[in-house]
Amino acid sequence: MSLLLGTLLLGCSGWKAEPPSLVYDGSLAEDPRFERAAAAIRGGQEQNLALASERIGVAANPDVPVHVLFQDLRDEDVLAQTWREGDAVYLAFSVPALVLGYRDERRVQHELVHAVLRSRMDPADYRATPKWAREGVAVWAADQQEIKLDQELRNHSGNADAFTRIAADLDTVESFGVKDYYAAGMRFSWLEERGGEEAVRGWVSDVLSGTDVDAAFAKRSGVSLEEARERSRAYTLERVEARAESAGWGAYKATAEDPEALAAFVEEHPTSPLVPDAHRERYKAACKAKDVETCLSLATELRKDPEAFGRADYLDVLCREVGALKRAGRDDDAIAAGLDLLHLGGEGLGPKWGPSIGHTVAEAYLSVGNPDGALEVYGRFMEAEHPYWRARTRFRTALVARQNGDDALARRVLKELESDYADWLQEGKEGIFRDGEVAEFEALKVAL
Repeated sequence: MSLLLGTLLLGCSGWKAEPPSLVYDGSLAEDPRFERAAAAIRGGQEQNLALASERIGVAANPDVPVHVLFQDLRDEDVLAQTWREGDAVYLAFSVPALVLGYRDERRVQHELVHAVLRSRMDPADYRATPKWAREGVAVWAADQQEIKLDQELRNHSGNADAFTRIAADLDTVESFGVKDYYAAGMRFSWLEERGGEEAVRGWVSDVLSGTDVDAAFAKRSGVSLEEARERSRAYTLERVEARAESAGWGAYKATAEDPEALAAFVEEHPTSPLVPDAHRERYKAACKAKDVETCLSLATELRKDPEAFGRADYLDVLCREVGALKRAGRDDDAIAAGLDLLHLGGEGLGPKWGPSIGHTVAEAYLSVGNPDGALEVYGRFMEAEHPYWRARTRFRTALVARQNGDDALARRVLKELESDYADWLQEGKEGIFRDGEVAEFEALKVAL
C-alpha cells in the first residue's frame, strides 16, 4: 500500500550511500495547499505513530527513526509508501495527491504499522514474512477491513456470480494479490473475535520473537492451522454476505447501467458503501450526455469524499469536471482547473486524460480570445503517447496558428500531419476530425 514517492522507492541502492533528502524543493513547494497538508501531517506524525504502535502492541524501535518525506510521485495508483534504508524508515507522501485534495487517513495508519514493524525487524526478516501476514495485520490495525470488503463488493457489483468469485479469492490468500487485502485483514478480524485484540498483539509479539507466522497464528487462535484457515474463511464469507445485504448489493447490481435507477438506489440506501459508485456512474453518464448541471452537481458531491475512491478514480472525477466547466461556458474556471490538473497529475493522468484535458483547456483559451495560450497547451501534446492525439494536436495547432497569423508554424505542423499521419487521415478522418472540421482541414490545405 502507499502514499508517494518520486521514483518507486523500494531497493534504490544509491540511497544506501546517500539517504533521500527530507526537504521537499519540488515545483509545488510554495503551493499553499501543499504547505497546509505537510504541516498537518508533520504535526500529527508523533501521535499517529504512537496510535499505530498501541494498536499492534509494540513500539517503534527508538534507534530506527521514522522520517516523513514529500516527493513528486505521479503514478496515478500510488498515494503513500514506506521503506527502510539503513538505520532509518521512510514514509513518503505524494505531493500531487495531497495538493489535489486526496487523503486517506486509514491508509496513512496502515503505512505507519508497516513503519513500526520495519523498524523492529531485520529487513531480510521483514521481506521473508509472507505478504498476507504483513498486509493483513496492517489492514486490521488501520480498521480497513470493512473498507476493503466494500471495495471487493464494488469490484464485483456487475457480476452475477460475485460470491463464487469472492469465495475463490479466499483460497488464494497465501499467494497474495491485490484482491486479497480484505481476505488477509479478515483473518485477523477472526483472530480478534477468537481472543480479543490481545490475540493479534500476541501474534505480532510471537513473530517479532522469531516464531513462524503460521505457527503463531495457530497458537493464538487455539486451534490447528488448518482449522484456523477454514474457520476464518467461513467467518469472512458470512460477513461478505451480511455486508452485501445491508449495502443493497443486489439492488445496485440490478440498476448499475441506469442513471435514474441509480439515483433511486441512493435515495433508498443513503448509507450504502455503493453510494459513491452510484454517484460516479451517474456522473460519467451525465458528462457523456453533456448534462452539464447534473455533471457539476455530482462532481461537487464526489469531491466531498475522496477516500471513497482509489486515486485513479478520483482523478477521473476531476478530469471530467474540466469538460463540464467548459460546456457550461465557465471558460476561465475550466482553464484554471485544467492547468492545475496538468501540472499536478503529470504522467499520472495517462495517455487518455492528459491530452483530452489539454485540448479542453486550449478550446477554453480560444473561447476567451487567447490563441497564444491555446498554442502553448497544444505544444505539450505534440508527442503524446497515442498517435490519435499526436495527429489531432497537429491539426488543431495548424488551424489556430493560421488564424493567429503564424503561417510558418501552420505549414510545418500541417506537413508533419500529412507526411507522418497519412494513414490516420485516410482511415480515421471521422475520429480525428469533429463536426465541421473536415471542411476546415481541406480549406487549410488550400490556404497554405
